[in-house]
Amino acid sequence: MQLLEACPEAMILIAEGKPVAWNSMASRVLDWSSSEAGVDRIWDAQCGLWELQGDEEGLFESKYERVLQGRAAKMRCLIRRNTGTVFEGEWKAVPAGDGKVLMQIRDISERMMYEQVIRESEQRFRTLARHAMEGIAFLEGTEIVDANEQFAILFGWKELPIGEDILNMVNARDWQRLGARKFARSRVELQGVTQQGAQIHLEATRSSDTTTNQTVLMVYDI
Repeated sequence: MQLLEACPEAMILIAEGKPVAWNSMASRVLDWSSSEAGVDRIWDAQCGLWELQGDEEGLFESKYERVLQGRAAKMRCLIRRNTGTVFEGEWKAVPAGDGKVLMQIRDISERMMYEQVIRESEQRFRTLARHAMEGIAFLEGTEIVDANEQFAILFGWKELPIGEDILNMVNARDWQRLGARKFARSRVELQGVTQQGAQIHLEATRSSDTTTNQTVLMVYDI
């Protein structure tokens, strides 16, 4: 029990499908008392702990099969507190020896909300980018995975250069200098080449989108 209490997450020790020990964080998250669990059998999809929706019940059963095979399993789903309220949760179960299973439960409601805000923010940014006066491209490595119309125009493309290698469009040394800039929004003069082979001179900034691990390249005509 001391080992469970040392864990910062809600932890439940399960034996023969029943919760036999849990820490104070589990009591707090699930509204269980220190001596009485809110459910009798953890792996019963209808036990009252899980609020499974749609095809989640089938997924839950497959995760349970993994646990029976002595393998780790985890799943996101709605979890019901003893008071009847539910929260967005994630559980992970791992073998603990002697047929027992150790389950960790995390309340990820805030993280889910944050991820949704990030997705909406990214979508708004991409929508604005399509109408921006600057040329904007999103890259994975050096491959262009998205771009706006102005970017295509600056490089003389009639269509968006999706799938193109940026190093075929800009000077490699300038690209390295741009990436080495200490401040992401610092502009660097960039020598490029149009689809027709003409040399062009631009200013550019390069930054990273931490939500997608993509590089955002903005180019300006000079």
